[in-house]
Amino acid sequence: MLVGAVLVAILGYRQIDIGARVLAVLMSLEVLILVVLAVAVLLQEGTSHVSAQPFAPSEVFAGGMFVLALGAFIGFEGTAIYAEEARDPERTVPRATYVAVGFLALFYGFINWVAVAALGVSGVSDVAASDSFQGLYFQLADSYVGPWAKTTMDLLIVTSILAATVAFHNATSRYLFALGRDRVLPAALGASHPRFRSPSRASLLTTAFSMVLVLITVALDGDPYLHRDTRAATPGDTGCGRLRAVTEGAVDMGFEPDAIVVGAGLAGLVATYEATRAGKRVLVLDQENRANLGGQAFWSLGGLFLVDSPEQRRMGIKDSFELAWQDWQGSAGFDRLAAGDDGVPGQDHWARQWAEAYVRFAATEKRSYLRELGLKVLPFVGWAERGRGDASGHGNSVPRFHLTWGTGPEVVRVFLEPVLEAEAVGLVRFGFRHRVDSLVTDGDAVVGVRGAVLEPSPVERGFASSRVAVDAFALRAPAVVVTTGGIGHNHDLIRANWPVDRLGPAPKHMISGVPAYVDGRGLGIAADAGARLVNSDRMWHYTEGIHNWDPIWPDHAIRIIPGPSSLWFDATGRRLPAPNYPGFDSLGTLATIGATGYDYTWFVLTQSIIEKEFALSGSEQNPDITGKDLRVMLKARLAKGAPAPVERFKTDGLDFVVASSLEELVDGMNDIVTGDSPARGPRLDVEVLRRQIAARDLELDNGFSKDFQLMAVNNARRSRTDKLIRVAKPHKILDPEHGPLIAVRLNILTRKTLGGIATDLSSRAVSATGSVIPGLYAAGEVAGFGGGGVHGYNALEGTFLGGCIFSGRAAGRAIARG
Repeated sequence: MLVGAVLVAILGYRQIDIGARVLAVLMSLEVLILVVLAVAVLLQEGTSHVSAQPFAPSEVFAGGMFVLALGAFIGFEGTAIYAEEARDPERTVPRATYVAVGFLALFYGFINWVAVAALGVSGVSDVAASDSFQGLYFQLADSYVGPWAKTTMDLLIVTSILAATVAFHNATSRYLFALGRDRVLPAALGASHPRFRSPSRASLLTTAFSMVLVLITVALDGDPYLHRDTRAATPGDTGCGRLRAVTEGAVDMGFEPDAIVVGAGLAGLVATYEATRAGKRVLVLDQENRANLGGQAFWSLGGLFLVDSPEQRRMGIKDSFELAWQDWQGSAGFDRLAAGDDGVPGQDHWARQWAEAYVRFAATEKRSYLRELGLKVLPFVGWAERGRGDASGHGNSVPRFHLTWGTGPEVVRVFLEPVLEAEAVGLVRFGFRHRVDSLVTDGDAVVGVRGAVLEPSPVERGFASSRVAVDAFALRAPAVVVTTGGIGHNHDLIRANWPVDRLGPAPKHMISGVPAYVDGRGLGIAADAGARLVNSDRMWHYTEGIHNWDPIWPDHAIRIIPGPSSLWFDATGRRLPAPNYPGFDSLGTLATIGATGYDYTWFVLTQSIIEKEFALSGSEQNPDITGKDLRVMLKARLAKGAPAPVERFKTDGLDFVVASSLEELVDGMNDIVTGDSPARGPRLDVEVLRRQIAARDLELDNGFSKDFQLMAVNNARRSRTDKLIRVAKPHKILDPEHGPLIAVRLNILTRKTLGGIATDLSSRAVSATGSVIPGLYAAGEVAGFGGGGVHGYNALEGTFLGGCIFSGRAAGRAIARG
């Protein structure tokens, strides 16, 4: 007994898969010996005793036998309590439940019927009325299979009791864990083991309580099985039956959230983290499954905008809040500040206040806030959005792009882990596959959400999932935080809001840089509840998009993050005018491209340039940094040749051409053009390109130049980061020593919404009249990353993670304050 108790305790304390393997082996052996018995009975008896009488209602619902049969199903609902330990709970838990119920009903019903086939109805009735009932199957095994089968069953009954005890122990531990997490029992029971992720404290309590009962029974000269288990079985089974009847179809109302967060992306996780730090209870709803926690941020490169950081100072960069704020205002161009005739503040009223607060955050506590969570950045500082050449206009005067060690997944991790810990202690509940369709209002206040429960979906992160609704829900809370993202994958909505006056006509061909669920639904839902949408015509798309040769999800496209040296040509082969250089002015270049009448352009570069200057957006395109493997990173970044993901695009990407001569290169470019259906642009003339490239190359015969792009390259190389790892030494494009030549066709890549729900500095949504809507908050992209447009017309950062963090933090802290 003591050995068995210790074994059960060990299996219950460790991770579930160890106990599951033990149970699987024992159950398989039990099933096997029963199958052997059934085959032997049917072969020897045939159909002589076959009868349907055992299935008659009078027999099925006969008093104690019905209770005993009902008891055989105890535990089938327990599959749900293992959801948090399953790899794919939305698929495996329902599947396990159906399999458990089906197996119990069919297999054990069949095995019971086998006894009738062996003895007949009257024979089974006689045995059931006698003292030999408990040994029925052992006798049948001895008679129909042989003594070895009975001996095997004698051994398996012992292991069967062990398996049942382990299963009951696991189930009890997890129920205690859930009750502790919901504060029905002491919260300490709701903590999981840091390594095994098992309900270790609840398991230890279950072991201790069981041993006390066993010792009491033994001390009273009783048998722990006969006098404790069997006498408790009937009232226990009856109680379970009544409990099922009472709870059938009921909704769990035990969790009463202080806030409902709609959207489990980065902004939603940050808001949840901040609220739970103050002890608030948060329900997080998302239309996708658990695999999508972190949303778009997971796929990001992990860039962060910091001002006057230690990394900048070590690289000799002098930065300040004043310089950064000047750059931000020059990029944003806030020109919608004035109130209307009705007295409602202008669309940029809150946006500008958010911008100043955010730049100050980036210059003060942002780095320490993230570092305390465990986030670290690389020592090199990149230079995003280098600008238009105007000190007071768009662009960063100095490098400010800090790359996270671990990229996007690491940014997600540092917030997700404390949120999951809060889930373990009962402060957080997730409602996956819950699509919010509307906000519940009471007068002017938002008091909850309504929507549809979608059918389980096992799809991987980023893939389009099923939208089939299987149920409806309505939930209430004092605060609702909308963090549903923007419109980046909804091309129809992008075209409907496209600013033709600034960017020209919307491109006919666009590729998506965000997953399918980024559809803009949250904007309409908030507007229907009275929230004010502002700056909807402001958006951010990239001009360096390429089709993905190995997509993570359908239509998954990639952006090249280029250094400044590649020559940039429009669809007709004309070099783009200054200052439309790679990495300088994204929207200015987008407008220039729109004016050409075509929706694509070309890079022409050399192997020397691609090796040093091509980076690819996305955590999956930078496995060395994402995996935080310093040795692999140094080998990949310092070795000759481009990083492996870039080389794969060079060889396999449908937008890439590699050639040893300009004639061969242009032939390849024209092959791409003629392969378009429908046609997107003209064939190129090799001599047109040659004249322009040769003119630029001639400038490199001395140390002076009137070519603005070469001047910009030389300026970039004054940055230690750029000179070391980011910007190639200027050289002639047509110099064979730097070959081969490379051409890349660039497409318009959809990305971000810069406008959205107007919010005050506490992330509280405001109405069309400018008043705060009680109970409604918005954060992240759906709020234009704060205030309905913190970036104004241009995104200075080259990253959007900071806005998600800052606005999510503001929402969470406002909820924490009550």
